Amino acid sequence: MRNRIGLLLGCAGLAAAAGCGSMTQETPTLAEKNLLLEKEVVSLRAELAARQENSVELAELFDLYFQHGSLSPILARRYLKTIRLPENPTPAEITEYLSRIYSLRRSNTDEEFIALTTSKIAEVGKANADKLIPYLNFTPFCRALVNLCGTESKELLRQALLQNRDSELTRAYTRLLTPEDADNVIAMLPENSGLLSAVKQLNLEKRAVPVMRKILRESSGNINYEREWLQMIADNSTPEENNALYESLWRRTVQQGMRNNRWQIAERGVRLAARGFQPAFTYLAENHRNLERNDTVRQLQEISNCGDQDFNLWYNANKDKIYFNAETMTWDVRP
Repeated sequence: MRNRIGLLLGCAGLAAAAGCGSMTQETPTLAEKNLLLEKEVVSLRAELAARQENSVELAELFDLYFQHGSLSPILARRYLKTIRLPENPTPAEITEYLSRIYSLRRSNTDEEFIALTTSKIAEVGKANADKLIPYLNFTPFCRALVNLCGTESKELLRQALLQNRDSELTRAYTRLLTPEDADNVIAMLPENSGLLSAVKQLNLEKRAVPVMRKILRESSGNINYEREWLQMIADNSTPEENNALYESLWRRTVQQGMRNNRWQIAERGVRLAARGFQPAFTYLAENHRNLERNDTVRQLQEISNCGDQDFNLWYNANKDKIYFNAETMTWDVRP
């Protein structure tokens, strides 16, 4: 292909040179031949570009394939364009089409690639939306399902959430909820902490809080939306119930964190300290250097009324007089 283009360009050049030797020697026939040659070059270049869209030379493949251990988004996008859904596809063809797209799930998470993949998946249409459920651990499938689902697809979204706790699926499901869905929301809460907004929307706090306490006490580590969960529990519990929960969480966290990841102590400790739990605040203030988190002091400073002072100096100078001010939700020094 490249040799043909080069030959044609050479011919075009000779034709032009012959025509330029003398203005009186130029003939319409020669000009027409030159124009035809140039048009064929343009056509061949377009053909070459089209072929390159579907193929990659070996050197280019090695240059593009590995970027930080994953498929290059450039190559992934080019390959994705070769995956086409047939007209009037059979169920087997739809499954094969989705499976081929799913095979790219380990590719680079470039946003343009994700958007293109989502668009390709949505081509199966709303009638085939249920066929996306087996592939929901690949983000574009979740996005495509949300795009395909309408107001009558609440049950399909619920089934999808049983397979994947994706935040976009959760928001889409929550928008469709009615009071009749209360039992489903409470039942799904242990596996999907993001349903907190659904709890609020349906005014299920009183039913949800006992379930949430149990989940927190039994969890082996921190959970998503834990800060928001603690706030809802605190707003719907007595001080005694809250303190009992904090003591249970803190005891379990310290025991597990010392054996596993000490950063978990820092994460949950800051959350509990922000709610006025003294043992967590004291522990972090005195042990933050050993907790594998560089921002623990900054977080403690944010929930303490120490101003611009160095937190360590402020704490050591006032440790016997520090208390939690429930009105300002900060740790302060008694006068």
